[in-house]
Amino acid sequence: FTQAEFLGQQDPQGRVVPTNDNLSVDSWVTRARLGSGSLLSAGCHGVMLLAKHEEEKQKLARDLGHSLALAIRAHDEKIMFTEESGVTSGAPFSLATLPVHLHLQHDADLLSYIQGFSDDLSKMNYRKVYDAVSSGPAMKNTSELCEKYVDQSLSQLSQFGNTDGADAIEKIL
Repeated sequence: FTQAEFLGQQDPQGRVVPTNDNLSVDSWVTRARLGSGSLLSAGCHGVMLLAKHEEEKQKLARDLGHSLALAIRAHDEKIMFTEESGVTSGAPFSLATLPVHLHLQHDADLLSYIQGFSDDLSKMNYRKVYDAVSSGPAMKNTSELCEKYVDQSLSQLSQFGNTDGADAIEKIL
């Protein structure tokens, strides 16, 4: 988890400050993989290793873990920008989320506003960011990427055949 925390510009309290250099989906994927993605991937790989499956199945399990982690993270970050999340009150939230990154790719004014608080993001009006992101096209784009990672996970999962474990993961997706 710690590797993901050192990517990109941060304010003195360690909160990620979005920049033009880290707004790509690839940047988000890297952060996600270094965070929870590597843990889930290693867990899936470890199960196949313990079960003494061949390297090909171990690699497939590792890839499945990455895809699952990306699908779960994209979903969780999308939910942050719904009324049910509780973030609507203007409480601080991570600016390293997929919806924020996707929105800031097309909103240079909001990016500039955020960067104006790079010395202390706690002084920023998070409600302003929340309102812009939740009402913009980034939510649809986040949903589409989430579906892409779900479909990728299901495709990888199908290569394991009909097993209780595969059925359980499919129900989660």
